[in-house]
Amino acid sequence: MKKILILILFLVLLSYVNAQDYNDYESLKINTEISSNLILNKQGSDSRIDYVYANLTFFPEENEFQKISYNLITEPKANENIGKDYIYLKWDKPSENELKFKINLEENTKTNFKHITSKVKFPIEENLDNFKPYLIETETVTSKDPNIIKKANELAQGEDDLFVLVHKIASWTKQNINYSLETLTAEVSQNASWVLENKFGVCDELTSLFVAMLRALNIPARLVTGQSYTNVINGFGNHAWAEVYFPSYGWIAFDPTYGQLGYVDSTHVKMKISQDVKEPDINYGWLSNNVDVTSSGLDIKSDIIQLGNLYKENIELKLELLKNDLGPGSYVPVKVTVKNLNNYYLPLSVYISKTPVKVEDFSRELLLKPNEEKVTFFIVKVPKNLEEGFIYTSEISIKDNFNNNVSGILHFTYNDNIFTFGEAQNLINELKKEEEKVYSRNIELKCNLDKTYYYEYESGKINCNIINKGNTNLENLNICYNKECKMINLNIVETKTLEFKFNPNDKEFLVRAYNNDINKVSILNPGILKTPNLTLDIL
Repeated sequence: MKKILILILFLVLLSYVNAQDYNDYESLKINTEISSNLILNKQGSDSRIDYVYANLTFFPEENEFQKISYNLITEPKANENIGKDYIYLKWDKPSENELKFKINLEENTKTNFKHITSKVKFPIEENLDNFKPYLIETETVTSKDPNIIKKANELAQGEDDLFVLVHKIASWTKQNINYSLETLTAEVSQNASWVLENKFGVCDELTSLFVAMLRALNIPARLVTGQSYTNVINGFGNHAWAEVYFPSYGWIAFDPTYGQLGYVDSTHVKMKISQDVKEPDINYGWLSNNVDVTSSGLDIKSDIIQLGNLYKENIELKLELLKNDLGPGSYVPVKVTVKNLNNYYLPLSVYISKTPVKVEDFSRELLLKPNEEKVTFFIVKVPKNLEEGFIYTSEISIKDNFNNNVSGILHFTYNDNIFTFGEAQNLINELKKEEEKVYSRNIELKCNLDKTYYYEYESGKINCNIINKGNTNLENLNICYNKECKMINLNIVETKTLEFKFNPNDKEFLVRAYNNDINKVSILNPGILKTPNLTLDIL
């Protein structure tokens, strides 16, 4: 008996999606057609064929996130044996020279997001004997490679929350492995070791590395293959992602290629679960004499026929432009605050969707625990070519992967108030210290100038109010503006007012409060006007 094994190639092209597209919808109705044909080439008068079979394992499964109905057509009529994860077709003594099958499917899909409401401990304490197939090393999931073990352990150092760790590994994979078609050949999917070394691959290769690192940490993980939509090709293509086992919750979807790190969107049509992406998706076999059988492979086409509602999560999103009214070529630090208003973990992608100059570093991957608030930062740039005498405005917009967005207005003009990239980064680093010193959240520092705009020759005053809203008295608290510092003690619920001198030529426009327990910054945005160049002629 002879066989043909067919492995589907994963060709989905990907950008950082999230312009308005089908990936944003909570539910979809999708039509899919799966078809193939076999050509029987008879070689001489004594040729005969006793039977031909096709065993298809790449087929949409029914589960809580996708409901399936289908119609199977075979030409000529074949004997059918249909299981949960396969369709077996057999033609006995076929006289035709071509055998065909076609499956017309209708899939009703939903966003695959299982809510994890409490911490799952890492390392996993549950007996994992039933999950051994998804813990072992395979041809492409090279989880025993010392380099993969080393990287996995490096990422796992100090982590005791399974979701935090898996999200961290998925995020590392997305950020450090470049999606590239260079590795793609007709037959070969590179293994995880190769991907780690070369730092690029396609979706199945990125997923193999992600799964390998998890298995190296004794976390059950499996490969999922199917179809998904990308707006790069404005259509569906074959795709691979992963599912990770969480005790008490089951299998949780992760797609490092799409940046969906704890869920997958409704365009993901799940067709197969496997230990390794090199497992065949269909195999043919036959018993014959002097008959050559060739296959067309699998042809898969999917189209969306109905849209559900846009998918949204309950999130509070805030944007703050930390500098404004800057000059040409300046860099503007942007603070984004995100609060998860849900009682479950929320994997979030936050990215810049509008800015006056293209930004390369435009996205952040965050994981928020139930009701947690986090802060992240971006740097945007003011255009260089500005005309003197005009005030420009530009919208800065931030969006997340669940259709929430927030905007702010950036003002800039032709002036000497230039804020460099280094200064922007230093300011962000100061604000990150607030996150590191937890008690900083209990301190409110508000500073205001006595005027909105100043000519270059003018001076002014800065008035600051600082409030201790926590339950700890603060001693030896330094409040500084540039080189001018004042030391105070600040008791519980106490408010103090301080005053500083302001000059438009000061090096930095920020007030900092700090000691061993806190670091708090208040940023000033003075408008600096050039001295008018006026000539007065007395007649």
